[in-house]
Amino acid sequence: MVSQYNDETVVGPRNLWNLSVTRSDILAFMVTEELDLQPDFVREVGGRLATGKLRHRETVREGLDNTLDAFLALMRGENVGKMIVKL
Repeated sequence: MVSQYNDETVVGPRNLWNLSVTRSDILAFMVTEELDLQPDFVREVGGRLATGKLRHRETVREGLDNTLDAFLALMRGENVGKMIVKL
């Protein structure tokens, strides 16, 4: 932080000072560090999807001609879950 006091562009979070003052932690989750858990995840989540206990929401637009409209709606936040263009 000290090395960047007078810099116009600061590398890192803009609120790094607040993180320091509140003694907060920044933690990162790396999927590659948890690959050993993948078989358990696939078994558990796959089972829940199959039984309907876990559901997902998506917005579907039909046809290639609606791709632009789907993209613009996505940018405006008009979708629920994933935005899918069904061909």
